[in-house]
Amino acid sequence: NPNAIPSGTGPAKLVELSDTIIPAVYKGDQKEGKKEWLAGQIDKVLGLDIVPPTVMLDEEAPDGVGSAQQFSIGRLGHKKLIAETIDNLSAKFLENVSRERLETIIVFDELIKNDDRTAGNWIKQPDGDVSAIDHGFCFSGNSSLLEDTSLDLSIPDKVRKKS
Repeated sequence: NPNAIPSGTGPAKLVELSDTIIPAVYKGDQKEGKKEWLAGQIDKVLGLDIVPPTVMLDEEAPDGVGSAQQFSIGRLGHKKLIAETIDNLSAKFLENVSRERLETIIVFDELIKNDDRTAGNWIKQPDGDVSAIDHGFCFSGNSSLLEDTSLDLSIPDKVRKKS
C-alpha cells in the first residue's frame, strides 16, 4: 500500500479525510484506535495540547472502525523520552524546545500508562514545538476499561467522522 507508514508496530496509513484536506494517520485496529482517541481526549480535557487532534472513524473507513490523527510534520525524537534522557538530548535538537513541554509529555505518559514514548513516538516540529504521537500501547495494565463489553464505548456523534 503506497499510503502505508513503514515504521511503528501496528498498521498505519496516511489518509485524507473527505471533510478536510489535512493529512491524517489512520489506524484501522479498533482497540488501538480507541486508545489513540482516548489519549487525545484526555489531552484535550487537560488542555495540554501535546497530542495532535484525533477522531474516531466509523465502519465506512478504509479498514473499518479506527482512529485518524492529524499528521505532524517535523523531526522524530532521537531517544526514548523519559526523565533520565532529557539532559542527554543533543543541544541542536533541543534548540527552541521548551524543557517544560518535554516534561509535560513525560507526566502525561505516566498518567495514561504509556511506556512506549520511543524515539519515533514524539516529534519536534519546525517551530520547536513538540507533539506526542502513537498511543496504541497506552493504558497498559488498565486495559479492562477497553475490554469491558458492559461499558458503552460507542463513539459520540459529535466526534465521529466518516472517511
